[in-house]
Amino acid sequence: LHKKMNTPSDEHDAPVEELIELSDRLHSVQLKINDGLSVPRVAIESEGDASPCGSLSSTSVCCISRQISSDMSVLTLDVLPSEIILLICSYLPLRFVIENFGAVCVYFNDIVNDRSAYLTRMLKLPQSYPLVNRTARYDDCNWCKETTILREEARDKWTHYKDNEEKNMHILSETHCGDIDAVVLANQGKLCFTGSRDRQIGVWNTTEGKRISTLTSHMGWVWCLDTDEKSLYSGSWDNYIKMWDLETLSVVSEYKSKAPVLALRNNLNMIFTGHFNKSIQAIDLRSPNTDVLSFTAHSKSILTLELLNENQLISTSDDNTIKMFDIRSGKGKCIECASWSDLILSSCYQHGHLLYGTKKGNIVVIDPSFGINKVQTLLKVHAKNVTGIFYYPGAIFSSGLDSVVNILEPNANPKVLASFQDHSRNVNAVAFQNDVLASVGGDFKLCIYA
Repeated sequence: LHKKMNTPSDEHDAPVEELIELSDRLHSVQLKINDGLSVPRVAIESEGDASPCGSLSSTSVCCISRQISSDMSVLTLDVLPSEIILLICSYLPLRFVIENFGAVCVYFNDIVNDRSAYLTRMLKLPQSYPLVNRTARYDDCNWCKETTILREEARDKWTHYKDNEEKNMHILSETHCGDIDAVVLANQGKLCFTGSRDRQIGVWNTTEGKRISTLTSHMGWVWCLDTDEKSLYSGSWDNYIKMWDLETLSVVSEYKSKAPVLALRNNLNMIFTGHFNKSIQAIDLRSPNTDVLSFTAHSKSILTLELLNENQLISTSDDNTIKMFDIRSGKGKCIECASWSDLILSSCYQHGHLLYGTKKGNIVVIDPSFGINKVQTLLKVHAKNVTGIFYYPGAIFSSGLDSVVNILEPNANPKVLASFQDHSRNVNAVAFQNDVLASVGGDFKLCIYA
């Protein structure tokens, strides 16, 4: 029966007949989920595309529901076969099924927390997923559950975002007096920071879409930003790297380097910076007067930095190379180097995925555990210049010189879940945290989608 339920839509007759026969044998079925949610009623009232992941159509379920006896006092939901319960649950979000349905009794909990239930739902989502290390991860039950929930929620939220009356969208114009080149989110997405060529850092409340403050300590273009739980870090063309307290919004510590700061990543108390003069530096801002690490990394200026862990750092450069460095030795030893014909403009390292946005409009996906030479996936997402990129298991976010912000399925040959064109010029960067997406560009705009 389970096999037939998953047959193509033009072969539904056989499983429908068997399910009707099954419903006759059950005599009467009382379908109750917490507040009296009736699955046959949901199926009858749903649109034609509401069938669960390509299994039974709503018409098929209607046929079954018509066979249910009017006597609702004999059998209840807890005596149904697990296959039928999973079919009912397939109409509901997985998070709701686990947190509510699975909490009713041990029998329901065992059914909805079985690894095969997650795997079946995951495999009905677009493949190939994940973009790297697929085989190893499908053996992890918790990973299957968590990523399936994130993918289902991302598809639902972003596919219907523009029609959602409860969305919190803010298109803020003239936020700065110059191009905005950097954006980060903090405090679970409630705070947004923007770095601009007007030498200022804007502080924004993403819920209300209002400016909280303006930080004016830099004397050059604010080119890169990063945050952690307590601090904001900024790098500028005035050669300064500054650490700000998120509560007081005041400068806690600063360091003057020998060249403009073009890339910045923080790791605990260490700040790693990439510079216009081809060098990479590591600074302990608790003792900002001394370099922990400083070395010439490339033959041209540094464009992006990503920390894989406390021991390894990856950089890209205007010289069309990617390099991996061992930073334990204190000397920045290069352990791997790769050359690229397509200039890398943006990068993101999250959840074991290393993603690069290129000048030709591509997203390159690499599993760095196998080295930086092996490309796992190549996605064409923009007409040109992928200027910003962010990945998490539910979606990929990207921005480009084509004035578009794309939200993509996180799989090979991805479907575009949503596309925003609220910028009138190039989009320079995107940031995402806790279901809040922010983008900035050359039109002085900050766009917030929450």
